[in-house]
Amino acid sequence: MLAARDASVSFRQPGAGRIIALDRVTFVLNPAERVGIVGESGSGKSTLLRLLVGLVRPEHGVAVLDGTPLADRDRGPSAGCVARSSSCSRTPTCR
Repeated sequence: MLAARDASVSFRQPGAGRIIALDRVTFVLNPAERVGIVGESGSGKSTLLRLLVGLVRPEHGVAVLDGTPLADRDRGPSAGCVARSSSCSRTPTCR
């Protein structure tokens, strides 16, 4: 099971101050489940994925894999994120 429990993540951005990317989010993905994460630009989708693979740490709450907090695991070369382009509009139809 992969989960985020009551997780909050924020960033400091020059000129904008503190940006709250995730605010006390709880998310659970059980083995063999498939999900789609959909939302507006800037809604925290990529931050949630980075949290779930251990690339960012929550300021509050925890991200866990099989009961072990990701902060306690050796990530090694098994985790990463791939940048994507903004090729979809606000409608469900992609260009």
